[in-house]
Amino acid sequence: MSRFACVSGLILFLAVGDLSAGCVSPSTLLTNLRSFLAGKMVCATGRGAQAGDHWQEWHSGSGNGPSPLWEYARGPSDPIDETRIVGTWEATQGSSSTVTYSYTDDSGSPYVRVIYDNGSGNYSFCTAAGGTEVAVAYIPASPVASATQCAAFPP
Repeated sequence: MSRFACVSGLILFLAVGDLSAGCVSPSTLLTNLRSFLAGKMVCATGRGAQAGDHWQEWHSGSGNGPSPLWEYARGPSDPIDETRIVGTWEATQGSSSTVTYSYTDDSGSPYVRVIYDNGSGNYSFCTAAGGTEVAVAYIPASPVASATQCAAFPP
């Protein structure tokens, strides 16, 4: 096999591997999204078209029907970038569990996502099972919303 063919094959392998990162096994597809996300902060970093974007959203309510989704920003006492409701979240349970995000000021929403557990508190938000990763997130175990929960993410 020529050197060119080997290098081309390696580049293709790396590119395909990167596109599916986090949205396929061995990561674990979550099936209990209501109970998992309710009351939790999601510290996320965008992938693909949203690469470089960072956000922290607090999932209040149960997710069994539209529940308030809060952009935590810098916290409730910050005079410029305060905490505010930016939309709703709602989740289904079971083997094809999804979470739907509907943002008040986003004509492209709602966004339906599946979530994979990558281990160590890190999760991939994907367009579908085996689909495209749109964000990677750290989800602290504590349900308490605070401005410091996302301070160390991304590392």
